[in-house]
Amino acid sequence: MTRLFLDIETYSPGPKPTYDDRIIAIAYKPEGGPVTVLKEWESDEKQILTRFLEEIKRIDRLNIISHNILRFDLPLIINRASAHGIAPTGDLMHLLLDPYPIDTIQAQLQTNNFYFKGLGLAECAK
Repeated sequence: MTRLFLDIETYSPGPKPTYDDRIIAIAYKPEGGPVTVLKEWESDEKQILTRFLEEIKRIDRLNIISHNILRFDLPLIINRASAHGIAPTGDLMHLLLDPYPIDTIQAQLQTNNFYFKGLGLAECAK
């Protein structure tokens, strides 16, 4: 199994993030491999999403690990890639959700009375 650590950065024109926000950077690191940072300002959102998805398709027995990945990162990646016509939504869901991603915020819920508020990455790292 290959663990892949993932983080995305987005641009949100509104007061709160939405699943329609633009992805401006994708950073990922396969366990034992180098960190890769794909930046929208060096190409465009469609290109960084395409490259990221092509890279993870090549990983055998993928296991994605991130913070708030199930409630934000993966739904946003799926929505934006689908909007760009990179792949059908169902294919994206199988690629990203079938490998049982590990969400560090979900792992910390029991320590916070099952409330998401107060479980930012800085708090979870304590």
